[in-house]
Amino acid sequence: MMNGGQQIVGGLLAYCFGLIGKDKAIHSWQALFISYGCLSVLWGLFVLWWMPDSPMRAKCFTEEEKHLMVERVRANQTGMQNKKFRSYQMWEAFCDPQMWCYCAIQVFTTLPTSGLGSFANIIITGFNFTELQTQLLAMVLGFYIIIVLMSSAWLVKKTQQNLLVMLGFMIPYVPFPCPPSF
Repeated sequence: MMNGGQQIVGGLLAYCFGLIGKDKAIHSWQALFISYGCLSVLWGLFVLWWMPDSPMRAKCFTEEEKHLMVERVRANQTGMQNKKFRSYQMWEAFCDPQMWCYCAIQVFTTLPTSGLGSFANIIITGFNFTELQTQLLAMVLGFYIIIVLMSSAWLVKKTQQNLLVMLGFMIPYVPFPCPPSF
């Protein structure tokens, strides 16, 4: 849903930076990219400083909680950290049909949304909207993404069918043609 939120916030920021006049020393798109770059660098530094690289180094857990995490992982026999490659695990994953379904879902959902996200402004501008109107109208895609993801999460929780709900949301919507009105 952060992609939808980014689309909304990005549209608002692009609209605000689009209000910069053309006769200024810095163009609106340059100001937008400079601000995005500065925010990205600051966020990256924050994540490096704050985020632990493993649960054992997390400052938010007590020693007792860390011990309980290790015991739970030991009971599951999953391990805390393993850097050894085992080819049989890779082949086991390649033989799992569920893995192939998830890969197909990822490809079939990423391709259209990437294309739509990349070319949405060009498509909207093609309907004779101004640049500023285009920035505001592109935010609608963000709201749509959030609504679709919230409704799919609700359906998964209600039906307990993750894969089938994901497959259902991949089916393209084709409206039935309306009968001609006389």
